[in-house]
Amino acid sequence: MKVNHAVISNCCIIILAAGGASRMGEPKLLLPFRGSSLLENAINAAKDSGMANILLVSGRWHESIEKIAARKEIVSVTNENWKNGISSSIRKGLNHALSTWPGTDGVLYMVADQPFVTGQLLAEIKDAQASSGLPAVGSGYGGTVGTPAIFHQSLFEEIQHLSGDHGARKILQNHKDQIGIVPFTAGETDIDTPADYVALVNAGKKKSS
Repeated sequence: MKVNHAVISNCCIIILAAGGASRMGEPKLLLPFRGSSLLENAINAAKDSGMANILLVSGRWHESIEKIAARKEIVSVTNENWKNGISSSIRKGLNHALSTWPGTDGVLYMVADQPFVTGQLLAEIKDAQASSGLPAVGSGYGGTVGTPAIFHQSLFEEIQHLSGDHGARKILQNHKDQIGIVPFTAGETDIDTPADYVALVNAGKKKSS
């Protein structure tokens, strides 16, 4: 893949919220956070980014999650194959984005269980891609690069070939010399288990005390 300057004119944010939350034992994205829920926190960040086209991909808990998406006035789609891993949601989101907004030439993937993602971070990632012309820009944390991450349409075919639990990070790793990185130390925090959530709540209490 050779791209001299990857220009993204019409970017769509895709919020991945289809997982079964098996380690949490309940729909974790509906857990309270900052006066609303983890899911609404993610949607608010997407809206605060300044990007108009926002798509949410739901799965196991689609009924509850899509009600929130409707209330927040964003587009949603159900991934009936969510059990096949995050790659199925990534592909579902891309295909739905392309059919909903045919001019889409870039996608910015984010996961809804990274509670410290902000609209400013998402805007910085988009701006970093625009200024560098690189085909992808990801977030740097914990010695790796991951979501949120933006991809130019030159990588759409590769996205379509992801399988199982291989997500956006796999593509970023495949093109280490062709990606940009925006530092996001807080990206190490994601909510997978009850202990993760308790730690998040306790950290919030300490900051407010």
